[in-house]
Amino acid sequence: SVEGEATATAVDESGTEEPIDQVAIYRDHGLSLFMDKKFEEAIIEFEKVLKTHPDDKLALEFSYRAHYELALTLFEKKDYLSARDQFRSCLQYKKECQKCHAYIQKSEDTYKEIHYRKGIQSFQKEELHQAIEEWELVCALDPDYKKTSDLIKKAKVILKKIEEIKRNQQE
Repeated sequence: SVEGEATATAVDESGTEEPIDQVAIYRDHGLSLFMDKKFEEAIIEFEKVLKTHPDDKLALEFSYRAHYELALTLFEKKDYLSARDQFRSCLQYKKECQKCHAYIQKSEDTYKEIHYRKGIQSFQKEELHQAIEEWELVCALDPDYKKTSDLIKKAKVILKKIEEIKRNQQE
């Protein structure tokens, strides 16, 4: 028995005790989940295999594939940062994955551009708090993106002036 493995046994039809290969059960279950496109659940099963057998070629390959398929699904759903994180996970299994590197960049670029534009639209509608929130999402990822930091400062100055005017009108 390999260290860390369950040493359970099962009795076959002839009454003979047979060792249960728990790792094989996890691997088979992971493959079944993968085929059913249940990628998150498959990843969990493959992780169980890799805990005791870190060099298991099948578990490594399908962990990569499951993360990749999950990443593509998230990207299509426009959940760009989650997609980016899944593509990064792919790199744990295949560092040379050029598509993964490209998708990581594309995920971040798309996320930044979408929130930058939402900020511009909110600003044009004079929804300054919303504009600031959108631009802060961009700055969290890339403070230098299209001078978003400057836009936040300008919006905050305008908000402060509006609040001063409102206070003066109430006096």
